Amino acid sequence: MTYAITGFVLFWCRRWPAKVFWIIGSVLIATFVIPILIGAILCHFIDFSEFRDSWDGIAESIRTEEKKESAAMTGSWA
Repeated sequence: MTYAITGFVLFWCRRWPAKVFWIIGSVLIATFVIPILIGAILCHFIDFSEFRDSWDGIAESIRTEEKKESAAMTGSWA
């Protein structure tokens, strides 16, 4: 569906000059890609070691729930 809608919109834009498409592409990259890159760079400098204990507890509770669900799914109908 996305492909069809994009094709429909671009059909009406087919006679626009290439400069307009360059501007639109640059704005879209600046809007969506640059903030993600900035976030990734900032996460590189943050020390997450203080969260390790709480994450270990959360991971253990998830594993426990997975075991319970797996046992419930593989049991008999009774």
